[in-house]
Amino acid sequence: MLEIIKKLRIQAMKDKNKPARYAYEVVIAECQTFEAKVVNKKKNVLTEKSFTKILKGEIGKYQEMDGKQYEIELLSVLLPAEKIQLTEDELVKKLSKYEWHKNPKDAMEWLDQVGFEDCYNKGFVAKFVLKR
Repeated sequence: MLEIIKKLRIQAMKDKNKPARYAYEVVIAECQTFEAKVVNKKKNVLTEKSFTKILKGEIGKYQEMDGKQYEIELLSVLLPAEKIQLTEDELVKKLSKYEWHKNPKDAMEWLDQVGFEDCYNKGFVAKFVLKR
């Protein structure tokens, strides 16, 4: 993700778009500072979660300033989409359509394959499948 922001910063420089360039530079600097910190004799690794936290922090700083809506919009687009968590009712509907689930692992693999990876409560799926 950091590489994408670096490319966006270069494009903003070419376009002579100073507000965008500075907004991207701030995020890049924060990410590099995060990576340079040493905690318990280990360097920090920039993960998607830590990147999102840094990005949200920068957006929050811009929200406190007047007239920075453009920068907020630029940075908000870079936030990863949050995954939707399926409710128990939705899981029951999806799992009850398919009778061939013999064990919880099969049901969870099927849910992952149809695009619901990490969007459901695994404990609930296991209980539901074992009750059938």
